[in-house]
Amino acid sequence: KQVDESLRNLQTDYIDLYYQHRIDPNVPAEAVAEVMGELIKAGKIHHWGVSNTPIEYMVAAHAVTPITATENQYSMVFRAPEKALFAFCEANH
Repeated sequence: KQVDESLRNLQTDYIDLYYQHRIDPNVPAEAVAEVMGELIKAGKIHHWGVSNTPIEYMVAAHAVTPITATENQYSMVFRAPEKALFAFCEANH
């Protein structure tokens, strides 16, 4: 419903990159990825991404429908993503 509404509001047939910005801890990553895969197959979105997502969530979701983009905190002060996140991105690009 939200994607269809966005398509109408944007007056377009598809969205290039659709982000999941909030994670509901009660909804499995695989369920979200399955819906994103259905939207991709329907041609409504071309790619999907996640924002500030734990690496375990990304791994589970990516196994169902590949994630194209991620948006996580990273700076010279907060360098934790250099470990698991960078490795995941390099292995799955």
